Amino acid sequence: STSNSAAVRLAPAVEGEIVQHMLSGSRTLFLQSGAFVACAPEVTLDTKWGGAKGFFSGTGFFLLKCT
Repeated sequence: STSNSAAVRLAPAVEGEIVQHMLSGSRTLFLQSGAFVACAPEVTLDTKWGGAKGFFSGTGFFLLKCT
C-alpha cells in the first residue's frame, strides 16, 4: 500500500466505547494488555518490555507497540 497512515481501534478493559487512533509513519502507540481490538494491515505490531514498574502499576510486563 502507498498510504502514509493507518487506523488502530482500541477498547478499554471494561465495557465501554471503542476509540480509533490514526497513525502516521512517524507515530508510535503503546497499548496496555487487553486494549487492542483490530488494526489495518499496514500497522506493524510488536511487544515492548514495560519494566517492573508496569507490574506494580497494573499495566503488565509487556506493552503492545503499534507503528
